[in-house]
Amino acid sequence: MQNRMLLMADQLRIGEVKEYIDQHLSEELPLKKIATKFNYTLWTLKRHFKIRYAVSISKYILEIRMEGALIMLINRQASIVEIAEMVGYNNVSSFSHTFRKYFGKAPTIYMANDELVHKLK
Repeated sequence: MQNRMLLMADQLRIGEVKEYIDQHLSEELPLKKIATKFNYTLWTLKRHFKIRYAVSISKYILEIRMEGALIMLINRQASIVEIAEMVGYNNVSSFSHTFRKYFGKAPTIYMANDELVHKLK
């Protein structure tokens, strides 16, 4: 494993971790809980995920949540509060702050600006 390769069993288990994350995005996803659930130490979970997917597990969770939120905002599938909850944020202020930091624009801009939405579609 020192050569940055994972054994097949570890690759499969990390695949299960990714699948679990994808299926539970609307929930809190504390890394320590995920590590315990899949019988990893926190350090090993982070290391194996990064080796397997070339992105940190925290960054993966953030990216998939933000990209999912953007799609829902563009398609106006729900209110910002509902979208925040659907992507795992119980606090809309926290969601809005993270969204703005990630995309450089507040989520309300995507809801209110038809021209911006059409540029993204």
